[in-house]
Amino acid sequence: ASNEAVAYVQSFFRQMIRKKIAKRDSVENEDFINAYLQAHETMDEKEITNLVDLCQDMFLAGTDTTSTTLNYVIVHLLNNPSWQEELFHEITAAFQEGAPSMEDLEKIPKLEATIQETLRLNPNGPLIPRATAHATKVRNYVVPANCQVWVNAYHINYDPVIFPNPSTFNPSRWLRPDGSFNRK
Repeated sequence: ASNEAVAYVQSFFRQMIRKKIAKRDSVENEDFINAYLQAHETMDEKEITNLVDLCQDMFLAGTDTTSTTLNYVIVHLLNNPSWQEELFHEITAAFQEGAPSMEDLEKIPKLEATIQETLRLNPNGPLIPRATAHATKVRNYVVPANCQVWVNAYHINYDPVIFPNPSTFNPSRWLRPDGSFNRK
């Protein structure tokens, strides 16, 4: 059954890619696939297969991280009913006129703060791999060139100097005194 599911997902992306190749100059093509097509003059079968694999990877990774984050949001809101109520009122007021758009982000600072605080407490990538391009001095240490370095986002997110009461769900820490979202 899982092989059938993978084949279905790959077939779906392959069809989407072929449609976008046919409508390459369309205004509607402002997404990852379009960006890939713009970067590649010709799309032979090898390139299409590579793009299908990339789409599949992004779909699977995005599905898992998004669902995990939403589950944590729900848990935090259930444990913080007063914040849940404030968030409900903000969303209800912001979207009375229909479907949300990117311009509406300014109307929902509490929602942005809720997502940011959830990701701080429950990061999808608690360890972030990087590599040095050249020798780099960090405090009293020299990290050689071409060395793998892991950033411990989890530890940073729970640093009480940066985030007072780091184990407490507090979306307000992401809001300015005027109530707008602080993008720091």
